[in-house]
Amino acid sequence: MTNLILVSCSDDMVSQCTKIILITQAIAKESKTNRQTEDLQKTLHMADSFDKAADKMRNLSISDDDLVKYKSEFADIYQGYARTTRQFISALQEKDINTIKLMQHQLQQLGKKEQKMGNRMNNYCKAK
Repeated sequence: MTNLILVSCSDDMVSQCTKIILITQAIAKESKTNRQTEDLQKTLHMADSFDKAADKMRNLSISDDDLVKYKSEFADIYQGYARTTRQFISALQEKDINTIKLMQHQLQQLGKKEQKMGNRMNNYCKAK
């Protein structure tokens, strides 16, 4: 009986990891597709997509305490992408070079944070 419980816990853990990974993969794919666009409407749509990904992440049913932290951090990063992207667009429209540079830097920092966190979560999920 104990083996069945362990397998069940392991399966549940894999399922929870997969839920988070599917959202991260979907938004990464959409972001990559639109990364080089010069169309401001597409860029604003991308900001909306980041907001939606943040909402999806927050609404996931996750019971593992560490995965709860990961999903929350991903949601915060996606909200940061959305907010920073909108500020970037606004700065472009206003031709505010200093803010443009600041927003580009912030987007790069969010990207680094997302990548590090993704690696940590993947290692966590693999270890389980």
